[in-house]
Amino acid sequence: MDDVKKAVLVDDVPKKESTFVPIQVFLPSKGKLYPESSPLCDADFIEIKEMTAREEDILTSRVLLKKGLAIDKVLDNCILNNRINQYDMLVGDRNVILLALRVASYGPDYTVKVSCPSCSENQDYTFMLDQINMKMLSVNPVETHNNIFEFELPKSKNVVRFKFLTAGEEADITKAQENFKRVVKSDIDNLVTSRMMRQIISINSNSNRDFVANYVADMPIRDARAFRDYVESIEPNVDLRGEFSCNNCGEISTIDIPMTVEFFWPTGNK
Repeated sequence: MDDVKKAVLVDDVPKKESTFVPIQVFLPSKGKLYPESSPLCDADFIEIKEMTAREEDILTSRVLLKKGLAIDKVLDNCILNNRINQYDMLVGDRNVILLALRVASYGPDYTVKVSCPSCSENQDYTFMLDQINMKMLSVNPVETHNNIFEFELPKSKNVVRFKFLTAGEEADITKAQENFKRVVKSDIDNLVTSRMMRQIISINSNSNRDFVANYVADMPIRDARAFRDYVESIEPNVDLRGEFSCNNCGEISTIDIPMTVEFFWPTGNK
């Protein structure tokens, strides 16, 4: 299987006792990094349904929006296998499902207000979501059905064992970061080191969490950047970036495509 493929692949499959047609969404991890006890183990794809009026009610719930849980609740409703916990999913697998759900429900065109990186002009720009690629798992883990990989740091030559984060772990990091900034009252955050501390399992087989935390905090920047670049290069995920052409200055650049509540509540559908 190619390492890069279209992120949104739809395959109509009849389903008994159902008023909708399930949509098959292929997972960039191929299910290879989940334990055998997981319903996602060795799953090439999972089935979802497109959103209905019920999900639109969720997206307009002030309580859920305030708590930041609207999108999570929609995803729970639309994943057909009740055994699948979205917070146990790898970030990349969850991202591609969100993308497929958006395309299935509203179509591939996504118009959002963006700021030009060159001239800072704010403007509406349309991305075609069905043209986004996903990077398939191409590097084998240390052990079968185990989310563990190895990397030798270029400067120190120490061997790091690390994992790809789950959606739940990413949510924990974000919440901890918000708490940190509120308590410390500083414009400086520790998001980079916090994520690395969660990703790194051991250094030269030493898995003591205090040791790992101290090592990450003092890691030479050459090693830190090389590690992050390597993780990004092999992580199975959807490429949530798109080409942006500024209507004001003509600059063409690649920018991150925002995935907020508006991603599932396009202006034309309000």
